[in-house]
Parts: sequence; structure tokens; C-alpha cells
Amino acid sequence: MRRLASGNLRVDLPAPPTARDEIGQLFTSFGVFRDNARKLDRRTAQMRHQNALFSRVFQNIKDGVAVEAADGRIIAENDNLRRLLRLPPDPDGTSDHMSALIAVSPFCRNAGGDERGGFEEYSDPDGNVIEIHLSPLPDGGQVWLISETTERKRMEARLEAIRRVEALGKVSGEVAHDFGNILSSISGNLHLLEHAEPEQRRDLHERLGAALDLGASLTERLLAFARKQHLAPQVTDVSELVSGMADLLEIAIPKHVSLQVEVSKAPATCLVDPGQLESAILNLCINAGQAISATGSDTGRIVVSVTAGERVEVAVSDDGCGMSEEVLRHATDPFFTRKPDGGGTGLGLSMVDGFAHQSGGRLDIQTSTQGPMRGTIVTLSFPHQVYNSEENSSGGPWMALVIDDDPVSLERSCRLLQELGAQTLRCATYAEAVKALEGLDHLDAILTDLWLDDGFSGRDLIRRAQECFPECRCALMSTRGAPTDLPRDVVFVEKPVSKETLREI
Repeated sequence: MRRLASGNLRVDLPAPPTARDEIGQLFTSFGVFRDNARKLDRRTAQMRHQNALFSRVFQNIKDGVAVEAADGRIIAENDNLRRLLRLPPDPDGTSDHMSALIAVSPFCRNAGGDERGGFEEYSDPDGNVIEIHLSPLPDGGQVWLISETTERKRMEARLEAIRRVEALGKVSGEVAHDFGNILSSISGNLHLLEHAEPEQRRDLHERLGAALDLGASLTERLLAFARKQHLAPQVTDVSELVSGMADLLEIAIPKHVSLQVEVSKAPATCLVDPGQLESAILNLCINAGQAISATGSDTGRIVVSVTAGERVEVAVSDDGCGMSEEVLRHATDPFFTRKPDGGGTGLGLSMVDGFAHQSGGRLDIQTSTQGPMRGTIVTLSFPHQVYNSEENSSGGPWMALVIDDDPVSLERSCRLLQELGAQTLRCATYAEAVKALEGLDHLDAILTDLWLDDGFSGRDLIRRAQECFPECRCALMSTRGAPTDLPRDVVFVEKPVSKETLREI
């Protein structure tokens, strides 16, 4: 027993006695103790091995790792954590909170960067980008994993630039070809017009008009594809719009194809250009009719449905030939067409996709080429816009918060809002605006400059306002143009602001 207690697990005893007296019981107990000691020794060796392996991985992994307790304190971190956060090492090894470390680091969460698969993206003024992933632990703590993604982002940007150049080259070539045909038609008819008889002039004038209309249509489609077309958005009841289009859609689709219109009973209002939305729906129905005709069937059905919820969705479904994976991948590319003769401009879906994104919505395609689900469903979805005419016509004052560090611009914006019946609260600095938000009971609209004093941004104020007043309408103004990552629920206004723009907001 003494040798066993000193760690000699190989100690053996002579053959145990057969008697069941105290000596026999001691023999049996010794065997039990020795077996337990050996098991404990094996488990201790396994734990040492696992701890050593964990320590090597924890310290040598390229990513930064931190383990937080349930109260938020960091109980373990590797050397790369503070290096990736561009912070000096902590010689004292004092525990801290990850939120505090991120706050003192140069990194800020990207505006409008929603979580993608559990990752959050942060960037610093030098263009460095990191991704942070949180994993919860059973005891209420969590593990932070910080990855350096700067080079990957730069590579993605280069690839995107290459793709844009390729697309631009394709668009330029196709546009040059189409406009060359249009100009040739105009030139030829003008030449014939010089020597034409009076009775032929009308026919030549009609040809010239058709060529001009084709050029104008191509230009409009290009602007829609580039998301630069001029839109006149207004709060539109999509159910009413689609119901009113039923007769036009019946004429546009083949005779052997039946049309079914299903609209939502709930209000389906959104902020879109009604004329462009009609054109998009008509375009989708024409494409659906062509897909059904491509199957060679004498019957077919197109369903145009409108649903309302957090988003207003317009879906055009058909039981046509569907799209293969390759066709689906290029469906919204400019000048891509499936017609065997190469007819058409190939800008149909790209125009619809451009209009949807320019209107703050999106386009989704579900398709199948075989089976009972054969066909295509194209869905346009837009943010739901609540419109209360009684509230707007009541004439009662509504509260608007205006923030601008330019006194002249601040005075102009407040004056225009007051003319529209608003009760305005003006602030010249970021700190004043934060204090004003904390003291307000309600807020109907916030209009803030993009760049404020001391490097603060109007985005932060809008985020605070949306947290306190979810129904508040938010507008961001600047003289430098709209940010590329402007959230969909924020309206951009060019300075100097106009009364008509503020009325639309």
C-alpha cells in the first residue's frame, strides 16, 4: 500500500490467500485500489495530452480567440487576439470585456452589414477588414473568433472589377451593334426620303418613327439595367394595380394560356413607381407566355399573385419549360436571350432586376425543368409602406428632428419642414442630437447630415432613432452623393434639400 501510495502502480502481490479473513479482505481491497489508481493515471495522462493539444491550437491558430465567462469577462485569450484588433499586448494579463476591446480598437462595424451566417464584419480607416464570429457556451459564456479578411476582400473587389469590365465590354459591343442598326435604318430612310414620291413619304416617316422608338426603348432598358433611370416613386396599392392590369395582361399573353390573378385582402402598399412596376409585371408575363409556348403544349397557365406582410411580394408563376442551372445563372445578365433566333434585346429580366433594386426591393427566381413542379416563379418584393391618409390630412403637428452642422442648411431644412406642418427640433452637433433623442417622447421623422462634427456620422443617429422610435422615417442628406451601402429603410436627400423632396419623405 505504501508503494502504491508513492506512485508505483506496478507493484504486485503474491497469490491472494483463500481465507476470507481480514488478510483476504486486505488483498481484495489492494487490488481495487490499484485498479482505480491505474485508471486515474490513464485519465490524467489523457487530460494532459488534450490540454497540451488545446494549448498548441489555442496559441498557434492564426485567428484571434477569446473565451468569455457568463458575466462577460475574458477568462482566456491567445496572442493573436490583440494583434488582429491592432491593440498593444497586455503585459499584466488583466481580464477585460470584448466589447471594451473592440471599442478602443480602430475597428467599427460596417454600416448596414447584417450578420451573414453568424459573422459580423468590421473595418478600420486604413481599409483593414476583420470578421467576428460568436459561439455560445453551455454555461452562458461565449467564444469569440476573429479572422483577418482584408486580403480576401481586396481579391473579391478585384474580381468584381474584372467582372464589371467584362460586362461593360459586352454591353458596349451589343449596344453599339443595336444602335448601329438603328442609325443605318434612319440614314437609309432619310436618303430615300430625299427622292421619294409624296405617297411614299408617309411610309418612310413611319419607318423613321419606328427606328426612333426602338432607340428610345433600348435607352430606357439600359438605364433600368444600370439602375439609373428616373423613377417617380409613390405609395402604391399593388393589389389594386395588378387587378387593373388584368385586361392588358390577357391581351399580352398567348390565347391558349389562361391567366389567374390573386390579390391580397390585406393592404399591399409600397413605395414604387407604378408605371415602371406595371412595365415589369407585363414583361414577366410576356416571358412566362413564351416559356409556355416553348413546351409545344396547347394549354398553360400563368398566375399573378400579390401577398402582403412585412414585405409586399408580386409573384408571376408559369408551368412552362423552366430554366436550366446555366440559364438561371445568366438570367438577369444584359443581352442574354434564350430565343433560338437570337431575337429580342435580352434586357427584359435585367431591366426588371435593375428596377427592383433601384426601388429598394429584390428579384428572386425559382425554377424547375422537369417533374410536377416544372415551371418558373419570379417574385418581386418591396418593403411594406404604411400610408394613413387620415393621419396625413388631419393637419396636426408632427415631430421632426433635424441635425446639421451647417447653420444655413439647418435653417433652410427646418423652415421647409415647418411649412409642411412639422414641429421641428434643430441640433447643430452630434452630442445635442443624442441628448434630444433621449428627451423625446415620440418622433415622426429624422433628417440628418451624413458627416457631422468630430468625425461622427449621421448613420449612428439614425440607428439610435430607429431603436427608440421604430416607426420613425429616416433621411440622410449630403452634398457628396448617396453611400453605396445605404440601408433600404433610409432615404437619401441631396443638399440643398427641396420642399418637394421633404414632402415625399
